[in-house]
Amino acid sequence: MTTGMLSEHFSIAEFEHSDEAIARGIPNKMSGTHIAMAKHTAVYLLENVRKHLNIKYASDLVKCVAIEITSGFRSERLNITIKGATNSQHCKAMAADIEATIVYKDGTRKVIPYNELYETIKELTKQKKLYIDQCIQEASYNKKTGTWAYWVHISLPAQISDCRYEFLRF
Repeated sequence: MTTGMLSEHFSIAEFEHSDEAIARGIPNKMSGTHIAMAKHTAVYLLENVRKHLNIKYASDLVKCVAIEITSGFRSERLNITIKGATNSQHCKAMAADIEATIVYKDGTRKVIPYNELYETIKELTKQKKLYIDQCIQEASYNKKTGTWAYWVHISLPAQISDCRYEFLRF
């Protein structure tokens, strides 16, 4: 694993990145404790989701399925600013909002629809292939742009035995 990596496919920079933090000038850096938890989240949750999506969508035409973290770690200040949940697992580096994209061998890409990603994660969990604390299919309307944003939130606690296996839609 190279320096700055949480796991094979996920970096510290990706887990800390926040367009909102950058736009507002809010620091969003993880402590050593947060980095240790983010490694746990990356290795035992994100890499497992990626692995199983690559199995599901494997074909002669598909190179891989990539996962992008659209929101990982959030500093307390950032979480308050964006009106995140007061007990947000993002602040503990236990959660990530994700998007999954099928990357074809010819270079084209197709985002897996959020409802399909949510249902796939739910099915993999029922098959006991994934540990999940929460999987939430979420959407938010931006009044300024008149557009909707969609994402899938997934989380994993420090202790697997604490998983609640909650599947929610908002």
